[in-house]
Amino acid sequence: MKIALHAPFGSLNLEGGLMYLIANYLRGSGHEVAQLRCNGTFSLCDRDGETSWKRSLDSCLKCSSEQRSLASWGEIAVKDLSSFLTPGEIVDSRRWLLSTPREQLESLSLRGISLYNLCRGSFAARFGTETPDLNNRKHEPMTRRMLLSAARMCLATRRFLNHFSPEVLLVAGGRDYITRSLLVQAEMQKREYVLFSMDSSQRSINIHHPREDKTLACHLLLTDVTMMRADIKTWPPEVVSEIESVLGFLHIFQAQMSLPLAN
Repeated sequence: MKIALHAPFGSLNLEGGLMYLIANYLRGSGHEVAQLRCNGTFSLCDRDGETSWKRSLDSCLKCSSEQRSLASWGEIAVKDLSSFLTPGEIVDSRRWLLSTPREQLESLSLRGISLYNLCRGSFAARFGTETPDLNNRKHEPMTRRMLLSAARMCLATRRFLNHFSPEVLLVAGGRDYITRSLLVQAEMQKREYVLFSMDSSQRSINIHHPREDKTLACHLLLTDVTMMRADIKTWPPEVVSEIESVLGFLHIFQAQMSLPLAN
């Protein structure tokens, strides 16, 4: 079984610890697992909110390194997002967004996908509202940058899904334009995905299975999973039990895998 994992913001994705535990467990059970890594592909992202939306010179390098460290810990193959964009697409998409009249920005679409709908969560994180005021001297340029990034994410993830052809995607967040773009592409291709989202008020991670429209709250929170041993045979029984409970909830895995620690 092919499984792809995408948690684009490194340590900012508090869901990541659980996701990489599951990914490591699945890889150790004989499945092919790959990380789709954002390696500095976009000029802005929701992680910039941690630095008042001012990106430093090493922001992308640090984030990309964190993602690679997580993949290395779990011996997970890395697929860089930028490798699924062509130079022509980068040039053409920029020209397209720059030439789009201001009044058409919110209605802009790519292959039937509303780009602004992908950006609503990210725009709200930046300005506190989902609806831009395109007469605002700060809103219009930010809207264009987000739409451009969402368009490129759609192009890249469409190619990635066709290339790697995962049967299941494990995705963190789902509100920002990066993960929303991936989820929409997965839906268009009728691919299974599982959404992991942090619930800070409950100190839990909600695991949502869209096809069956059900959600499991998991209280296994790990701020730095790389501090654990990667060998699943060394994991505490409580951790193994929690992982098996999650995989039981996501019964899409049960028919394909033999759980070595359950014996």
